[in-house]
Amino acid sequence: MSVRQQRRQFRKGAQSYLMKLPPPISRLYRLVR
Repeated sequence: MSVRQQRRQFRKGAQSYLMKLPPPISRLYRLVR
């Protein structure tokens, strides 16, 4: 698996993880990114 694919998979996993979190945390994450 290439690094680029891993990164894409990680971002997809992070987004699905954020969906489970309460809104304030996802907002904070957007600010960080």
